[in-house]
Amino acid sequence: MTIRHIFRAIFRHPLVVLFVIVAIGGPGFYVTELAPASYQAHSVVSVVRQGEETKFTSSTIGTAELLAASFDDDRSRDEVARAGGRADYRVVMDNQGSEEVPTHDQPYIVVDTFAPAAAEAEKAMTVLVRAMRVRLASWQMSAGADDDYYLLRLKNVASTRKAVEVPRHTKQAAAVLALLVVMVVVKSAVVADRVLASRRSWLRLRRAPAAAPPPRAPVPSR
Repeated sequence: MTIRHIFRAIFRHPLVVLFVIVAIGGPGFYVTELAPASYQAHSVVSVVRQGEETKFTSSTIGTAELLAASFDDDRSRDEVARAGGRADYRVVMDNQGSEEVPTHDQPYIVVDTFAPAAAEAEKAMTVLVRAMRVRLASWQMSAGADDDYYLLRLKNVASTRKAVEVPRHTKQAAAVLALLVVMVVVKSAVVADRVLASRRSWLRLRRAPAAAPPPRAPVPSR
């Protein structure tokens, strides 16, 4: 099919084009332009041994990995939300490598909380880090540690003073949305054109006069 045929199909089916634009462009425009802002609070914490805060060991690294993984489930998110925080958060180990080959050789945990307001994101961060400290302490108590002294603790390494607005990347999103709309418009118009052509052919076949029966051969006389 040539470009000329594609343009003809688009102009022959304006209702299909309009439907696609409204169905895809409307929600897409809302998400990219009208959706409420989201704010992010960011912190980095580390699991350290008492009196050896600058020394990284397999124990602190392994505990940090377990602690980060333990908060990546629905149950923990519900617990944080009930404690006054938000379930919309991210807790991951700091990756010193790449996405293809991650390297976790330091006990750093990256913590991010998200909320529709800066103050809510900051409060959610406070609640989440406190919940992480409580869980780390409870693990040590279960292992027989003294209530007044824990071998491992959670240390603040870095954090944002105030939550920042999450970039929307509206230009990139709008470009992708426009490309998607064009592709769906073209495909829908071409399909509608083919369906209409098939229907017209079928109607012409129905309206065509039936072919006359062949003449009967004469019966030979005796």
